[in-house]
Amino acid sequence: MPVIPPPPPGPIEDKPGHFAWSDWLEDGLVEISTTPIIANGSQAIVPVANTPTSVAITFPVGRFTSPPAVVTTADTQSAGVTFRGCSASGVTAAGCLLWLTRTNTQNTVIRWLAVEMVA
Repeated sequence: MPVIPPPPPGPIEDKPGHFAWSDWLEDGLVEISTTPIIANGSQAIVPVANTPTSVAITFPVGRFTSPPAVVTTADTQSAGVTFRGCSASGVTAAGCLLWLTRTNTQNTVIRWLAVEMVA
């Protein structure tokens, strides 16, 4: 009879909303003690040249119970040339400020991902 290898390391959703982790051990699955709450979106910003420019965003009402971690990225092909950077600040459970800095006034879409880990 052929030997079936264990699944590769990584998260496995063994039932809806419940994740376990395959770690190549004979024991099988190890339960993760936290569940991510996630929101994402995009926001266009028309910056002031050479000046950090912000726009306030709001998260879906009631989604988060504490400030989530927010990751940003710009939808641009000029990284390091005219695009200088993007970030988030003032994060609360209700929303945050998205920041963009460019050397010109090119309208730029900032994509964001907010994640709160709940035990």
